[in-house]
Amino acid sequence: VLMYCTGGIRCELFSAKLKERGFQDVNQLEGGIINYGLHGDISHWKGNIYVFDDRMVVPIDGEIEGDRSEVITKCCHCGTPAETHYNCANSACNNVFPACSSCAVKFVACCSQECARSENNYIRRNSKQVNLNRS
Repeated sequence: VLMYCTGGIRCELFSAKLKERGFQDVNQLEGGIINYGLHGDISHWKGNIYVFDDRMVVPIDGEIEGDRSEVITKCCHCGTPAETHYNCANSACNNVFPACSSCAVKFVACCSQECARSENNYIRRNSKQVNLNRS
């Protein structure tokens, strides 16, 4: 098993769990994928990296709007290119999904029509996400 995490922290926990469950050959990418992007060969890398903090997405080489910042993700609603990710505003769901700004507004930052019809608690996590004024 080869695992990689953004900074390597989660890999420490999960590699130990895998070994506890009997996996023998468990390896990690030293320093995580971010470190690899800064120091490794990224010539064949496409797209950005999903991260678990409020940035949500970062380029492999750390350069925002740089040469490596190619958008390969598509909006889960309409299929247009979209690098912005959301946690579904339906707190009972909380699914993480990519959405373009027009669909994020249309679906009230929810991953589906069903979730959009529910009571929701949208929290804007970064400046790339739409600002849904809830007055």
